[in-house]
Amino acid sequence: MAYTVAIDQASRLPDLQRKEPLTYKQARAAPDAKDWLEACDLEMKKLRDLQCWEVKLKSTLPHNTHIMGSRWTFKFKINDTGQVTRHRSRFVAKGFTQIKDVTFFENCAQVASYVTIRTLFALTALPMFTVLQYDVSVAFIESILDDNAPPIYCECADGYEDKSKFCYLLRRHLYGMRDSHRGYAKLFESICQSFHLTQLKTDECVYVKIVNNQRDHQELDPNSHSTADLSQLHKMKPDVPIHNRIYSDCAYPISILIICSYVDDNLFFTNSTILAHEFETHCNTRLKMTSEGPVNWYLSVKYDRCQITGAVSANQELYINKILQRWGMSNCHALPTPFPAKADEIITALAEPILNPDPKIIKEFQELCGALLYVQVHTVPEISWALSILTKYMTKAGPIHLATAKKVLRYLQGRKSIPITWCAQACQEPHLPGHIYGYADASFADVKPERTSSMGYVFLINNAAVSWRSTRSPIVVLNACEAEVVSLSSACQEAVYLRKLCTELGFIQTQPTIMYEDCESAVALSKENRFRNRSKHISLRWAYVTERQRPHIADIRVVSVSRRIMLADIFASPRPAVSFLPFRNSILGYSSHSHTMSPKHDM
Repeated sequence: MAYTVAIDQASRLPDLQRKEPLTYKQARAAPDAKDWLEACDLEMKKLRDLQCWEVKLKSTLPHNTHIMGSRWTFKFKINDTGQVTRHRSRFVAKGFTQIKDVTFFENCAQVASYVTIRTLFALTALPMFTVLQYDVSVAFIESILDDNAPPIYCECADGYEDKSKFCYLLRRHLYGMRDSHRGYAKLFESICQSFHLTQLKTDECVYVKIVNNQRDHQELDPNSHSTADLSQLHKMKPDVPIHNRIYSDCAYPISILIICSYVDDNLFFTNSTILAHEFETHCNTRLKMTSEGPVNWYLSVKYDRCQITGAVSANQELYINKILQRWGMSNCHALPTPFPAKADEIITALAEPILNPDPKIIKEFQELCGALLYVQVHTVPEISWALSILTKYMTKAGPIHLATAKKVLRYLQGRKSIPITWCAQACQEPHLPGHIYGYADASFADVKPERTSSMGYVFLINNAAVSWRSTRSPIVVLNACEAEVVSLSSACQEAVYLRKLCTELGFIQTQPTIMYEDCESAVALSKENRFRNRSKHISLRWAYVTERQRPHIADIRVVSVSRRIMLADIFASPRPAVSFLPFRNSILGYSSHSHTMSPKHDM
């Protein structure tokens, strides 16, 4: 709920003082009514050309026939500078009026996770790769309703047929229907499989194809990528003669295509644009896919790529500016940290019960937290701990909670232009390009009102973060070592997932994933079974970490490091600026002193 409200509010264009119409009547009365009505005509032409429905007289329908509601939606299409590029109108169904097991059955459909998207950008932060963006026009409408399904009727569109006399008998899915996303997802899956793309098991919205690019070699099966190992991709030389290439624009021994689908917005990670265009042509036999060129703006995130080093940077400066403007803080003074280092008094004050909560303050607080969460899950990991504290009060917020959340905005004011930057060439020993390494930390009983423990982790690939988390311990812990063990166990689960994801993509992890931990007793417990009076009750928790380090698995290796280089420290507790800023810089991958933050250990 908070995400939806935040995205809707922040997607407005206050700089242009424009409002998007909420109804067809408002669109006709708007100053730019001509643009909106032209967009409606274009939408109706698309739907009619696709034969999405058959117009029926209501009087001919059986008694008590369920007719689904419909409406128009209106949105500005904006670019990465916040300017309106076109008006978009869409005729949608009121899916909330559908009846389960009558007009729809299964409605579950996935989208690519943000962790997956960041991991893909990190792994392909190499000079050979380019990332192309493709949009599927009227994607959900491309999936045809099952002939064996019961008939589905929908209200006619405002401004066209007479709604009192006519209705539509649907032949295809419409946007807004409960199962439209699932129908499109199944269609796109079948298209990818027919092109011999392999669907990942760790993320079903990602597809991979790795093929041999040398005419005189047959090492790789063109329909499988299981034999490909991309872990040494950074060492490959572009030395394949043009006469020996299958794809003439790719000078490397293998050609790679990775598809990432987020609803109808698709990213193509490839080292051969010819291979990408082949798949585009294949898709256009069934869909209407259009190329938007190299990715620049995706899910409110701006991406830039260095053509020389392959470094990829991602930031949300435009989105943050909109949030600041939305709350009247465009010219506020910046803070060096999102939360004061001495947080005890503030946390105690936040925990005080609000006797007469103001619904307006609660709503504003929810919207602000939702907007901050959208930034946090994409490109600003260092505010995770602050939001883990604030979001506990989503339904019982007061003025102090709103004021504390606005301090996070003041922090964003000073760091909004700082991106996350992934670059394989920036990796330093002992970390190899394309390999995962992580940090896990905990703070014992740091939240004094409840005496719960904070814990967090962060994982990096190619010198910058791809996955992070800050949360409360799921169990009551009795000492600092136990808190660290619980945090380490949670982090290892994420490490196993990331290893599977990278392996399926072809980036084989040739060495165990290094997990850095600053508690020596927790590291010792993770190595072998050591039953002691103060540790025997937590054996089930750290037994998992121990198992992952045994020789027959050996995919995790826990290493002890000093707290001064424990990057996950800012996910477990607030830190003063003198230690917070170097940690943040190392996590974001642009620290000029990154060599001082790199742990040294024997491999």
